[in-house]
Amino acid sequence: MKVRTNNQGYISDFCFIGDISDSIEITDLAESEQQHFADIFQAYKLVDGTLVFDEERLLEINAENQKATIRRQRETECFPIINRGQLWYANLSPEQLAELSNWYSNWLDAPETLTIPDAPEWLNTVTQTN
Repeated sequence: MKVRTNNQGYISDFCFIGDISDSIEITDLAESEQQHFADIFQAYKLVDGTLVFDEERLLEINAENQKATIRRQRETECFPIINRGQLWYANLSPEQLAELSNWYSNWLDAPETLTIPDAPEWLNTVTQTN
């Protein structure tokens, strides 16, 4: 197997068959470990020519993936509502505007809090009729 590392020594690319430019040959990975490696190779580090699994790095990768998922969800659930024009906003009550502002703020914080905010109850009714 051939691997390529990033500047911190973590695996950035690999291949079991074939070649990668600027790669290093690894021979110590057992066949039984290959699937685990393939699934989470970014959490492996090359130390003195040996692959070492870094569980802390895996937790960091999973946290970043969760944040990215939340950001994508925010793009589809929040931004289409928030980016409506002034005519739509003009039809909302002051209470609705305050709720909408709070919901938006919570969405902006969601990648850090890892909490998806509940939409105001009235929002489904308003968006279905408009």
